[in-house]
Parts: sequence; structure tokens; C-alpha cells
Amino acid sequence: MRTTLFGCVLSALMLASCSSEQNVTEPVRLSEIVNTGCTRSFSAKESRPEYYRSEMEKKPQVSISVDKNGVATFKFTDLEANCIVNEFRPSVKANDGEIAIVLIPYTPDPTVEADCYCRYDVSFKLSNVISGKYCMKIYESDYYGKYDTAHPSYEGLVLFAPNKTLAQGGLSVADGCRCLTKE
Repeated sequence: MRTTLFGCVLSALMLASCSSEQNVTEPVRLSEIVNTGCTRSFSAKESRPEYYRSEMEKKPQVSISVDKNGVATFKFTDLEANCIVNEFRPSVKANDGEIAIVLIPYTPDPTVEADCYCRYDVSFKLSNVISGKYCMKIYESDYYGKYDTAHPSYEGLVLFAPNKTLAQGGLSVADGCRCLTKE
């Protein structure tokens, strides 16, 4: 009886010690969000047709760099939204080797629309990203934060490592490699 009780207590202690040795990682943290506001506006009614066409054909650009402390800086330029938008409010979800970034346009009254578009720049920092390879997906949402998970603006494998520039270029699924989905 004593041996059985001793064995149970010893087993419980071993399980507790094993679980306390596992690495506890903090969640990915979003900080230092900077919005430029409208950098350029264009309208089908008020802009020259060639200027309007050239602005409508532009794709947003992204650059990602990681500093020596492992903090990633994301810079998005030329995001397109209605002129009524005040700023973008990014949100981030990270789990199981995947990082999803949602760029949410914000306006106090999402029921109002202007008949023009603006280009916006937004940047932010992500900390607590462990070095490694991630499937990164970037989505542009509506005013309510809703987006189509089947159609990201960008999807690709990104290797996070200190002192690296990870990506520079346009947001396009065609530019990135498709991430493998879990079945």
C-alpha cells in the first residue's frame, strides 16, 4: 500500500516537473501603430481619367524587417480605402506557425461613403514572434472587420530571424507562395 501510494505521488511530481519545464511563450503583441491619413486622393468624377486609372491599378506595398531583439516592423504603403476612412486599425492572430494580419479601415460612421478614394500608409511592430518559418496571411477587411479567409491580399511563407529584412514589394497572392492548409 505504501509502495503504491509512494509510486502515485512520485508519478504526480514527475508530471508536474515535466510540465513546468516546457517553454511558456507570450502571445504576439501588436504595438506602435502609426497611420499617415490620406496621402493621395482620386475620384472617378473629379480626377483626370489617366490619373484615376493609374491609381486604381496600384497595389499596396509591404516591407517587413526584424531588429536585433526580434521585433518585426511592418510598413504598408498605398493601402486603398474610401476617403471617409480616418485610419487603419490592424489586428493580428498568431498560432501554430501561422500569422494572420487584418487591416481594418476605421471611420466613425461606416454607413457614409464619399465618392473618392485615398491612399493610406500604416506601420506597426510585432513583438514576441519566435524566430522561425511562418505562413503569413494578410487580409483587408470591411469597416466591421469582416474579411474573406479564402482570398487573402497576401499569402506566403516568411522566415522571421533577427536583423533581417523579410519582404518588400506588392501585396499579391501571386507574389507569395501558398501556405499549405492543414487537413
